[in-house]
Amino acid sequence: MENSVNSDTCQAQTKSGSACKAKATSNGLCPMHSDPKRAAELGRKSGEARRAPEAFIVLPQPRTAVDVHGALGQVFSEMGSGKIAIKLGTSLAYVASVLLKTLEVSDHEVRLRAIEQMMISIRRRSSEK
Repeated sequence: MENSVNSDTCQAQTKSGSACKAKATSNGLCPMHSDPKRAAELGRKSGEARRAPEAFIVLPQPRTAVDVHGALGQVFSEMGSGKIAIKLGTSLAYVASVLLKTLEVSDHEVRLRAIEQMMISIRRRSSEK
């Protein structure tokens, strides 16, 4: 039994060596095999269309929970408008949650040091009397 070639299909071979199964044009090749530059151009355009837009947002360094809240609001707004990718926004939100925890701990440390200094000062005054 011979392999019969259908004249409606492309006469070219794929990179893997199998017969191309695309519909042939009048020259016996499919549009992709007829013009390899066109195939490369379509592949490039497809890749660009799927790539997330490169956006840079400038956020000031948050020093307080209020600053983090404002930054998250900006990120949320820009994700919603499509200015930044959802994946980037999600990453920023995760980092913001860690930042909030560190701000809270550092705030507690500052307050604890202030209380300790007050206690030392009170003890000194009471021992001087």
